[in-house]
Amino acid sequence: MHHAFGIPHIMHVFMLPPLGFMSVVVAFAAFVISVLYRRTLLLGNDFRPHVDLHGGEFTGSSYSSDSLARSLAALIQCPSVSLDSRDSSSSAGDSSSSAFDCVHDALFEKFPNAHAVLALTKVAKHSLLYEWKGSDSTLEPLLLVAHVDVVPVSAEQKTMWSHEPFGGEIVDNRVWGRGALDVKDRVVAQLAAVEALVARGVRQPKRTVYLAYGHDEEVMGYRGAGAIAKELKRRGVARLACVVDEGGAVVKGALPGLAKHMEYAAVGTSEKGYLNVRLRSTMAGGHAAWPPAQGSPVTAIGRALAAIHENPLPLRLTPPVVAMLERAVPFVSEPLRTIFANTHVFGPIVTRVFSGKSPKTAAMVRTTIAATKVLGGDKSNVVPAAAEAWLNVRVLPGEKARDAVSAIRDRVAHLGVEVDAIEDDEHHVFDPAPISPYGSDVPAWVALERAFHRTYGRDVIMAPMVMMGGTDSKHYVTMTDTVYRMGPRLTDAEISSVHGADESIGVDTLVDEARLFENFVALYCVD
Repeated sequence: MHHAFGIPHIMHVFMLPPLGFMSVVVAFAAFVISVLYRRTLLLGNDFRPHVDLHGGEFTGSSYSSDSLARSLAALIQCPSVSLDSRDSSSSAGDSSSSAFDCVHDALFEKFPNAHAVLALTKVAKHSLLYEWKGSDSTLEPLLLVAHVDVVPVSAEQKTMWSHEPFGGEIVDNRVWGRGALDVKDRVVAQLAAVEALVARGVRQPKRTVYLAYGHDEEVMGYRGAGAIAKELKRRGVARLACVVDEGGAVVKGALPGLAKHMEYAAVGTSEKGYLNVRLRSTMAGGHAAWPPAQGSPVTAIGRALAAIHENPLPLRLTPPVVAMLERAVPFVSEPLRTIFANTHVFGPIVTRVFSGKSPKTAAMVRTTIAATKVLGGDKSNVVPAAAEAWLNVRVLPGEKARDAVSAIRDRVAHLGVEVDAIEDDEHHVFDPAPISPYGSDVPAWVALERAFHRTYGRDVIMAPMVMMGGTDSKHYVTMTDTVYRMGPRLTDAEISSVHGADESIGVDTLVDEARLFENFVALYCVD
């Protein structure tokens, strides 16, 4: 009885003649291919960008490149470093009030026409909130975000610079110095855009525009952007239509398969979560002449770091990365077209490629863990009683910070190492930002896409991405569903110089950045 109705019988039922079996296989393969190809064709039509330039009637005002360069140079010469209160390293820069006063004075001097139409409020002494009041109070406001603080230049790094870090030198049609790209250029571009619109006769937009410039973004932004968010709420601004902050860039070669003349305008529609984790090992210290058989706390921390490094968190595609690939479908050839259109099938292949291409692309498809500090003994002949290491963790959208802490604990549980998230006045834990809407039914997205095309031309694909660094936008996510993190056209070398040596921006890039903001504000808040 078991033999008649059991597994052997079932297998016998499904045993087809060779020709019949192959026919089924071929038919099934054809069905799968047709489904994949149909989706590929649909995406090829649905995801073409909005290239309507309105007949090319306007691509931005004419700017004085010399004036913009000198304005940025003046801001760079204000060494407005925002230092972590725990950072005792010897660094170039000035975190005192005078450096931020210098920034404020330079802005007043360089942009008088913008200050004539913008109402300015100083928040927490050093942050700036500008309001350009709109004529239609039923429209929710736009918030343009930047910051006036910069990271320090260490004594060691200063020797690697070919120009004075806070000199604001204009050499080879570039402006050199700390903040040239992160992000004093953005402050200059936005205020220049306001002045250009005023020169065109726009004394008042339809939609209210706020410009928010925090003074401590580089140390999490609580005293700056956090205070500005509270000030907006105090004024009764419960909701913002859109927040535009720093983040992506217009780049070439970002996606395989794109023609060489095509550019990718990466716009962060989400931001990875952020936290610092401490590993700590303790045991009885002693003389280094007879060390413990199991090793010292330093040994335990070393083993823990190795275990974490050798067991990275899983690879995963997030909705912004999927959307990024889908937006490229009309512009790549096979087989990439089918792969990008069907990540639900080819996701494992895509994540493996991303993880192996570069550290930047790898960070787009997994929660990353970077060892950043190791602290141990004080003397070379003493086994320390304690050692610790700090990990900086960036959490993928769709996950939680606490999940990352649990994953780290799992990896070092057998080593007797304590694992804790660091939370205090200077170190905070942020879950990933919500994913913002995008597409042809989102007015802010359409306006921004058209602004990119008006500024850089038709060969630009604007697409979502995951912002891997932290921005001040995290302080405004409760006030809007729509946050876009974007930037101007940049080279790989320029992107790599942020927080590094020889940070600089091309003067032409600065002009285009001003034109980009002018186009966006005109399309979204004026027209």
